[in-house]
Parts: sequence; structure tokens; C-alpha cells
Amino acid sequence: MKLVVISNRVAPFDPNKPQTGGLAAALEPVVERSGAVWIGSSETRGDGIERPPPLVPSGAGHVARLDLPTADHPGYYRGYSNSTLWPALHSLPDRMSGSEEDYGSYKDQRLHRARGFRRTRPGRILGA
Repeated sequence: MKLVVISNRVAPFDPNKPQTGGLAAALEPVVERSGAVWIGSSETRGDGIERPPPLVPSGAGHVARLDLPTADHPGYYRGYSNSTLWPALHSLPDRMSGSEEDYGSYKDQRLHRARGFRRTRPGRILGA
């Protein structure tokens, strides 16, 4: 079984651009050397229609970038991900904020990614 990573964003995989962020710096070489598949946002807002993202080879692995629905982006990214999860995971509980609507957008975006990935790579999805 191959390692499959589903995250908010995907590293640019460009040797001319420095990596920003710990996740990108840690996972890019893992994907390239192990044959892992990494799926995340293309950073482009889409119409919400679920299309299978293309798998782009990167070393021994693949990267898939999925357009996420525009409607849920503010609540998902700025709302729940950055205002609730980021502070919680960086030991800053006093900076946490959020709403039920933000959490709903977060769940919808995660489901959109999981469905897009399933259309790309049929089989079991873990942690989506």
C-alpha cells in the first residue's frame, strides 16, 4: 500500500523556489523518493464540481492539485483552518476562534478533497 497524504496545500515541487513551511519541506522528499501520493489544494477556487485531479509525477511519487469550491473557502481556510486549527496545533489556545458555519465549510472542503481523490485513485481513503 502506498502512502497517501491529503492536506490543505501541496508544495510547489519547483527546485527554483524555496520551500516554505515545515510540512512542505518534510513531505516533498518523501513523495519524490517513496512513491507516495500527495493531494491538496491547487490554490485555485473552483465551481464545486467534483473532477478527478490529474496525477503529476514527481520523482517516484505523484502530486494531485484539486480546485476547491469558492463558496466554502473563507469559512474553511481563513475561518476554521487558520483561526481554530492553527492556534490549537501551535499551543496558542487563547487565539482560537471559529463558528459552526466555519466548521461546516471545513467539513465540506475535506469531503470535496476526499471525493476528488477517490475519483483519481479508487480504493480506501484514510484520514480524509
